Amino acid sequence: MKLPREPEPVETPGSAVSYSFQYGWTPPPERPTFWFSPTEIKHVLIGIGLVSAVGLSLRRSLQILGVNNIALVVFAVALFTLGFILHELAHKFTAQSYGLWAEFRLSTVGVLITTISILSPIKFIAPGMVLIAGTTTRDVFGRVAFAGPLTNLILAFLAMLGSLALPAEGVRHVLEIGSWVNTYMALFNLIPFGDFDGLKVFRWNKGAWALIVGLSLALLAFASGFVL
Repeated sequence: MKLPREPEPVETPGSAVSYSFQYGWTPPPERPTFWFSPTEIKHVLIGIGLVSAVGLSLRRSLQILGVNNIALVVFAVALFTLGFILHELAHKFTAQSYGLWAEFRLSTVGVLITTISILSPIKFIAPGMVLIAGTTTRDVFGRVAFAGPLTNLILAFLAMLGSLALPAEGVRHVLEIGSWVNTYMALFNLIPFGDFDGLKVFRWNKGAWALIVGLSLALLAFASGFVL
């Protein structure tokens, strides 16, 4: 028997609360349903635009790191933006695989801060987040949180492998930077405090938290040798 996914909440979870769960046991659907609503698509596209703009504002920093070609700058910005959107989509699809309602929404405060970051030397990228609602267990709660940093770590690892395999110096250097940035994203989100993914993962499985933090630190140290 195929179980339906959790319906959309009557009131969408507040923009300051990314996870709105009731603890209980609900069996996952036999065939997970993945979806995007028209509203979500609009929010995702605006979020991608804002994050890309912040990435472009880092062009001077990229030049200092030796990335001067406009095509390479665009490639670097694409990796930067990809790290953000894949992190959020990992939360979304993991939650949906358990039959939960999950959609990306912009945050008014997040959009404002991200917009200011385009012109400011201090960068803070958080235009929105995946809002999740439904009845689930603490283990599922932790796995949903774990999916985001894990995605950044995988992307960082693939970028580093690509940099070691490709002969083109410019592309190789951009991949090294992309690896460093995505590893940093993973570590930042793994801070075990407040509403960060790290606290949810730590409460779910301390061993998994320690393992991914250790791997992230090791890759960050390795990538720093190429970038810094």
